[in-house]
Amino acid sequence: TTVPRSDDQQTNERLDPKFSMAAEALCLLVKLEVINDVAEEELCIATLFALLHLPGHFDVVCETLLILGQKNSFTDAVARSGVLWDLLSLLEESDRTSISSLSDDTDDQLETRKRLHPAWSVLEAFSSSPSVAKQLVTSS
Repeated sequence: TTVPRSDDQQTNERLDPKFSMAAEALCLLVKLEVINDVAEEELCIATLFALLHLPGHFDVVCETLLILGQKNSFTDAVARSGVLWDLLSLLEESDRTSISSLSDDTDDQLETRKRLHPAWSVLEAFSSSPSVAKQLVTSS
């Protein structure tokens, strides 16, 4: 798993522009609280977490997950769906990459940490939910 980068043009060029519009629309509908019930469906949750891996969507999806993470019903649904591990693997892979380098912090490592800050915020927000916290503690 690689850390999404906003300058990854190859992936963005391969994505149909309609897909990007649909992803942005999904996030906007969540922000407007239009699809609260749908957001808790497994397919919607899986889609949001999958979008974390696509360049250009990382920040907006993290922001959307932070909004949804304030609702216990959503975090309970995330805990049941098991997609939280996808976020953890994304964070773990970036940590492993930065640790494997023996040199001082490079610009790429600093950029990676900066880019992942919203994802750490999502994990922190979700872990305040009893169902997610229990899952995290029992998996340690």
